[in-house]
Amino acid sequence: GGGGGGEGRLQLRFGWKQGYRFVGRFFAKALLDAHVVPEAHLCQALCKHMLGIPLGLDDLKDVDPALFKSFTWLLENDGAKSAGIYGEDGQPVTDENKAEFVSRRFEERLLHKAEGPLFELLAGLYEVIPLGLLSPFTPKELARLLSGEAKIDVADWKANTTYSGLARRDSRPVSWFWDFVAELNLEQRSKVLQFVTGSSRLPVGGFRYLSGADGQQRKFAILGVALDGGSGEGIFPRAHTCFNRLDLPMYKSREHLNKALCAILEMEVTGFSME
Repeated sequence: GGGGGGEGRLQLRFGWKQGYRFVGRFFAKALLDAHVVPEAHLCQALCKHMLGIPLGLDDLKDVDPALFKSFTWLLENDGAKSAGIYGEDGQPVTDENKAEFVSRRFEERLLHKAEGPLFELLAGLYEVIPLGLLSPFTPKELARLLSGEAKIDVADWKANTTYSGLARRDSRPVSWFWDFVAELNLEQRSKVLQFVTGSSRLPVGGFRYLSGADGQQRKFAILGVALDGGSGEGIFPRAHTCFNRLDLPMYKSREHLNKALCAILEMEVTGFSME
């Protein structure tokens, strides 16, 4: 979705045409490199546009729920004239012409209103990936490929993690780390994932398909680092988002580890202790 605000932001560095064409190319590059764009949140209508699939009334539900509800009521009930709705020609909407009225308003809302930006976005997309290569996907599959998986399964996470340095699969601090993650809700797990990988969502297929900044597949990694004689109080893990690696101090107690990880959850994850 997006209204005038989004277009205004694009105009800061581009004209609106170049801006939307850039977005199309950006989506195409993300698809080619299997990079997740968590902020995309593509609605079904836009995915259908990208796949060249005709839209139906149900596609209005995500874009304008109130209008969808009004149109549905109008089509499913008799007595349209009593609703006092008028078309652009000034004529009242009746049971005889309501289907045509809804069809015109639907096209105006999902096609004509965004025709210019949509044309540029699709042009940018197809410059990189021809429509024929996208056609095998369904709208839901395309949305998942771009936006990633929201679900974070701890068993999948553990099974696709590598260990180095002082960290071993059965190290006490590593076990405490997984115990901590297992107790988190989805939002909190997403924060930990974003802290280490730079993304709050996973590629389709889960952790085995994680990739680094260079586009190469890189599993989630834990590097165990020494505490240099201290207890771990006030020492925080570091993240290397380019490599999906967490430098985990080998804490002496579960309490110190939990305290450090809780601090990560409470802060903005972008920029802190990351390289």
